[in-house]
Amino acid sequence: MAHIEIRKLRHVAALARTESFIRAAEELNLTQSALTRSIQSIEAQIGVRLFDRDRSGVHLTAVGREFLKRSQSILIETDDLARIMMRMGKGEIGQISFGLSALPAKLYLKAIVIDLLQSKSELHCSIAVRDPDELLELLESDKIEFFLGSHVPLTRDASLEVTELAEIKTTCMVRLGHPLLKRSSVANKDLRPYPILLSLFEPGARAPNTFMQEHPLIVSSDDYSAMMQITVESDAILLTSNLPNSEHRLHPELVPLAMKTPIETERMTLKSAKLARRTLSPLAQEILDELTLRCSAKTNPVKLADP
Repeated sequence: MAHIEIRKLRHVAALARTESFIRAAEELNLTQSALTRSIQSIEAQIGVRLFDRDRSGVHLTAVGREFLKRSQSILIETDDLARIMMRMGKGEIGQISFGLSALPAKLYLKAIVIDLLQSKSELHCSIAVRDPDELLELLESDKIEFFLGSHVPLTRDASLEVTELAEIKTTCMVRLGHPLLKRSSVANKDLRPYPILLSLFEPGARAPNTFMQEHPLIVSSDDYSAMMQITVESDAILLTSNLPNSEHRLHPELVPLAMKTPIETERMTLKSAKLARRTLSPLAQEILDELTLRCSAKTNPVKLADP
């Protein structure tokens, strides 16, 4: 049996509700003859009469009542589907999974989640915070739609679309009131009297050997929270990865030193990665666009769109 068209189910529902071909045709914006042909075609297709016609009007048969009952559930589901897809298309609701490596997670995760909570009423969001290599595995297995991280291979592999967003730099952070903040500029030798805490977030980020050799007391750890708290409570200097113009995001009680000569590390960039020729969901695209803006040194971040 051929499938019954949804529009014809609506014709049956309108005729059952109005009990009049004239009124139903007006409601459906059809001619009466077109509505009559539609009802007749359904009855011919299923082989039973759905309506009795007499001088008092049009009335459902027993089979017609069962047909209407079942078709109404289909129409409700169809309307719900259309409504949900429209809202998902606008990025108002939906499900999203994406990933962040340590540095963008530290800088932007809190702000992004707050924006999502304030702007989205129905959302299932999964955010993986992992090393870039692990995020790449999640992406290739379709467990996330995109991710931000360093050390993403700028590969010629056509399966990946990788975009450079910003250069990762190394920043010296100290507590408010630190003695070195009295200087208008700080040379590398000025750091020697103070302990150096090294927490560079991204895998592969390393301080140069010359820097390591010049400083007598260096503590390295990937527990950034602990290193940050030690810096807040002492005169230690936190050497950490950061993005341009984002120092204020690391901790409200830490400020960058005005270094006379930047501490050079191996060049690293923050990148976004997605599967090539794969369309992101509207919500994923919205969040990726927002993260891209936040990574830009020249652009002020904007709020995610309200529904």
